[in-house]
Amino acid sequence: MKRLKISLLILIAVLLVGCRKPSKEISQSAAESVSEMAISQSAKVPALNGKWQGRLGTYDGNQTYQISYDQDFLYFGQKKLVVTGENDNSVFTKTLEEQSWIYEFRLVENGLVVLPSFKITKGGVGGDLAPIELLPVYQETLEVNFFDEEEVSDYHTVMKKIYDLAEKKQPFELKVITFTIEGDPISQQITYDQEKIYYIEDNREDQYGGEERGIVKVTFNQLTYREVKDSELATTEKLRKEYVLSGGSKVKDYSEVVFDVTESPEEFIE
Repeated sequence: MKRLKISLLILIAVLLVGCRKPSKEISQSAAESVSEMAISQSAKVPALNGKWQGRLGTYDGNQTYQISYDQDFLYFGQKKLVVTGENDNSVFTKTLEEQSWIYEFRLVENGLVVLPSFKITKGGVGGDLAPIELLPVYQETLEVNFFDEEEVSDYHTVMKKIYDLAEKKQPFELKVITFTIEGDPISQQITYDQEKIYYIEDNREDQYGGEERGIVKVTFNQLTYREVKDSELATTEKLRKEYVLSGGSKVKDYSEVVFDVTESPEEFIE
């Protein structure tokens, strides 16, 4: 009986020791998994997704970068990076090579600062490189039927948005697709790179466009807003409201391009 009790006590002791001292390798693996999960679920990493452009007048000014994240890697242009950590304002990454580069993506007001660096080997040279200051490139594509009140409202909102961005010298890319009465699409693209505004018009699918059908490319200096009286308005007290691309054009018949944003299109006489 005494031998049975001793055996039972030994068995209990072994079980207790096993519960109290989990494998160090398992513990580290679990901690790493939790850490990686926390990083991958961070709201800061998805915030980096999109197209960015170097701030004018800085290192890499006007150069564009595409940043994307696929739950495993963060891609900065052609660079494939691993997310290693973050703090209140920054996401930290490194390249996969043995002599890895480190990239800190620091979110700042109205933009992003990328801080590249690499470890200095013993007796070697290196360290921090020039910071890359980036601005987000606002991108939008709209299809507008001018007989659809909601689509017209969205169009007016987006035009106001890009006008405000141009005033602040923030880059953008806008594509607007409108339709003729017959339903043929006409595409207009407006791209601003903090210096010039590039306009591309494509009306090749307008079956009644005649000899004027084709692609037109024009470079403008400015985007402005104006309100003008127009005899075509049924109510003469109302003003026609327009955003206008102008200045610098060398293309015939395209000294300016007008985008009408008068609130009530139905007011126009047909």
